[in-house]
Formats: sequence, C-alpha cells, structure tokens
Amino acid sequence: MSLSLLTQFAAEKSSDTSLFGALGLDWKMLVLQIIGFLILVWLLAKFVFPIFNKVIDEREKTFQESAQAAEKAKEDAEAAEKRIARELAEAKKTAAETLDVAHKEAAAMIAAAEDKAKKRADHIVESAHAGLEQDVQAARESLRREMKTLVADATETLIGQKLDSASDEALINKALGQKGAKA
Repeated sequence: MSLSLLTQFAAEKSSDTSLFGALGLDWKMLVLQIIGFLILVWLLAKFVFPIFNKVIDEREKTFQESAQAAEKAKEDAEAAEKRIARELAEAKKTAAETLDVAHKEAAAMIAAAEDKAKKRADHIVESAHAGLEQDVQAARESLRREMKTLVADATETLIGQKLDSASDEALINKALGQKGAKA
C-alpha cells in the first residue's frame, strides 16, 4: 500500500514540467513561505531584537563598569599600599627617634644618679672625717685629762705632798707646754 501511494504521488508530481515542478516545489507555496519568513524577520527585528540588544547593551555596560571598578580598586589598593609603606617607614623613624631619646634620657638619669651618689658618698666621707676628727680630738682631750691626772699623781708621789688642784693644773700645763715646745 505504501509503495502504490509513492508511485501515485510521483506520477502526479511528474506531470508538471516546469523547473519548480521538476524539483517538487510549488511556486505559490514558496512565495507564501518567503512572505511569512519576511514578516517573521520584520516582527523579530521590530519587537524581539531591540529587547535582546537592550539586554546585551546593559550587560556590556555592567561589564565595563565592573572592569572600571576593578581597575579603580586596583589603583586604590596600590595607593593604599604605598601610603601604608610610607606610614610604616615614618612610624619606624619615630620609634627609632623615641628610642634614641629614651636612651639619652636613661643615660642622663644614670649620670645624675651617679653624680648624686658620688656627692652623697663625698658627704658621708666628709661627715666621717669630721666625726673622726671629733673623735680624735675627744680622745686627745681624754688622754690629756688622764695624763694630767697621772702627772699629778706622779708629782704627788715625787714631792711627797698633795698640791691643790689649781697648783697641779698650773704645773702640769707648764710641763706640757715645755714638752710641746720641744716636740
């Protein structure tokens, strides 16, 4: 059945002797298809393609803005990096200066403390010398008094009589004066 249908269809088509008929085309149908295609292209160009173009243009604009923003962010990052490096160098310099000032102040404080300690030591030595001098003077005075007593006792033993204290003292002072002049 299908083979007979094909032969019948081929027989009908082969009856047309024109170029379109030989190709198996109906020229009326071809013209209608061309007109439909042109109408479809016109409708697409009028209503659909502008929407697509608008969306594509917006996307392209967004991409360009994103690229510009990325470039600006890159430039800002480089500027910030330079600024940070500059501030870090300045902070290091300030820290070094502060450390130098602290070292100088510490040295000055040590020198002042050493000077104060030396003055105090000198004062202690002077006080010790003065105290020692007073002790020596007190010891000399004590020795003098003791020597006067011993001399008075010795004189009393030699002379065999007790003199009054004023006479003892005058004799002792006279003897000590002569002895001090000889020495």
